[in-house]
Amino acid sequence: MSVQPAPDASEGIDSMVEAHWTLVADTTTAFKGTAGQREHASPFAARPVAYSLATDTTVGALLLFSLLLTAVIYMASWHNMCQQAKNFMLLPRSQHQMPNVETKEEKYGAVILCALMCFSAAVMTLAVHTDEITSRHGLHLLAYTGCFAGYYALRFVLYRYANWVFFDRVKNLNWNEGFSLLTSLQSGLFLALAFLTVYDGEYMPIIATMGLILLALLKIGLIFRTKVIFFSKMGGILHFIAYLCTLEVLPMLIIIKTLMYLANVLIIKF
Repeated sequence: MSVQPAPDASEGIDSMVEAHWTLVADTTTAFKGTAGQREHASPFAARPVAYSLATDTTVGALLLFSLLLTAVIYMASWHNMCQQAKNFMLLPRSQHQMPNVETKEEKYGAVILCALMCFSAAVMTLAVHTDEITSRHGLHLLAYTGCFAGYYALRFVLYRYANWVFFDRVKNLNWNEGFSLLTSLQSGLFLALAFLTVYDGEYMPIIATMGLILLALLKIGLIFRTKVIFFSKMGGILHFIAYLCTLEVLPMLIIIKTLMYLANVLIIKF
């Protein structure tokens, strides 16, 4: 009877270790392959989030700051605005009376409100082109704000120059009082529309219609004010039409064409 040699214990241990690491390697490879397939096929894979003004903290902070600043200016100028509104409604009987003199704070407040109005208009313009813009939204917002600032500055200079050339000082002061009131109201209107556009954009058609109606009412008020002060006689209707076409329609056409050109350039290059 032959005697079999006893198996070496070290060889058994090495075989078990090798089998273990082989199993681990196979399991890891299978897991990686399965995970890769799931990542490739999963409908919940991570995608870049589209830009939205509602999630832009900088725009939100600027809008909030504009709202607070507008509220402060309105509170500081409330008495003067009420007096301007009263004189606006009583204009046919008091157009030859000297208006109240604005303080420096009220003049500065009117300038700040005009600047805020330019920013609000730029925000609404940016909201219209948000889907077409891929980057540098701050540059677009700054460009639109500057464009509107240029428009209102040009319009203001044209009005002041034409009124100074053709009309007397008392009529100019009375007209400037109503113009300042309408500008302040338009600034508040644009800020409210900017908030609605950014944070409630799904109702854009309703917001746009409401804004156009209110803006049309302000324009009608300006036309009424201009007609009663500068063109009270029926014989001046042709001069009145030429006045409005030069100082209202022409700057509006310029700003529309400028915004269209600026939007195309910024979207193509940036």
